[in-house]
Amino acid sequence: MRLVSKPSFEIEKPAPKTLVEGAYLALRNDIITGVHAPSSKLKVEHLKDVYSVSGGTLREALALLVADSLVYAEGQKGFFVSPMSLRDFKGLRLKSQHQRPWLKGLILL
Repeated sequence: MRLVSKPSFEIEKPAPKTLVEGAYLALRNDIITGVHAPSSKLKVEHLKDVYSVSGGTLREALALLVADSLVYAEGQKGFFVSPMSLRDFKGLRLKSQHQRPWLKGLILL
């Protein structure tokens, strides 16, 4: 068996500690990279299958995204991606790179 080291340019991102954190990071990245468009509805029943988590886990992740202002909730209607200006997006991009350096390669403008 031969061991091969990883190239030095790859930054290993930390593994999520909980299912909620994993869903939060995946959904957050998908919002930032445009997989979910601004103002689009985030359907829990669909997304729980996409991210392979339970509805409760996904709702907790969405609550964290509400706290980050990336998602907003409307009573009896569900969760939606927050509208975002280019200035907001650039600020978010810089904040993400500063707080989580491993995201730098994931977020392109």
